[in-house]
Amino acid sequence: MPTVNLGLTSFLDGIAQPGWLVEQYGQAVHDDRTIAADGSKIANAPGTNSGSGLSHVVYLAPRKVLGAWYGAEYLIPEAYVNAGAAGTRGGVGDMTVGPMLQWPEKHLFGMPLHQRVLADFEVPTGTYTAQNSAINIGANTWTVHPYYAFTLLPTKRLETSWRISYLWNSTNQDPAAPSNVQSTQAGQALHFNATVGWKLFEHVYVGANGYMFHQLTNSQVNHIAQPGTEVLAAIGPGFTVQHGSWFYYVNAYREFGAVDTSEGNKIAVRIAKAF
Repeated sequence: MPTVNLGLTSFLDGIAQPGWLVEQYGQAVHDDRTIAADGSKIANAPGTNSGSGLSHVVYLAPRKVLGAWYGAEYLIPEAYVNAGAAGTRGGVGDMTVGPMLQWPEKHLFGMPLHQRVLADFEVPTGTYTAQNSAINIGANTWTVHPYYAFTLLPTKRLETSWRISYLWNSTNQDPAAPSNVQSTQAGQALHFNATVGWKLFEHVYVGANGYMFHQLTNSQVNHIAQPGTEVLAAIGPGFTVQHGSWFYYVNAYREFGAVDTSEGNKIAVRIAKAF
């Protein structure tokens, strides 16, 4: 399955105001085991270490459509992967652009509610080699990736934020696979990030964060459905600090419940500057 946002966004995710936002994400991942469909660990599967970054620019206009501010985002990922005997690879990933609508504060049963909808389109511009390449940074496919994000504030100190996403992938007509494989297509999926945060001090939140990924349809090879669908979940602690117009986020995760994919530990760091 393509790389998606699993745990990169967390506290206060649904809150935004008109203007510019520039962010840099970074994460380090160590996957120490690969789990089969029956829940058993696959013997001799290589561990994987990876580091990645994501440059993110957002503009939200002060004008409204359907009662919401409208805007757009632009993302460029960078990554390095070390898969042991399978090889290493680094480079720039696929570009993403997407329009959005961000609503001003509403109320749900008297509780402040901030929400946003966005439709991302991933363009195959990343580093990709079909021949003799077990690892690629780009996916060589088009992706449609809409999401709904919200932050609910039940009390003056308590917040919960969720980002619920859907994933659709086009067909790769030039896969990095044996010569008898003419096309591949990753399955559709749902995934979400979730947090519960407590306002410890002014501009400081601490709490728990997690994510879950569930593949809905089977991937295809030469237009034939393949057995197995990926599942992965994670949970861990995190915190965020605001200093003026700067925002800092640190989140740690322990993955579990993997099916047909690898699991391990992850640390995600995010720095944002609002203009």
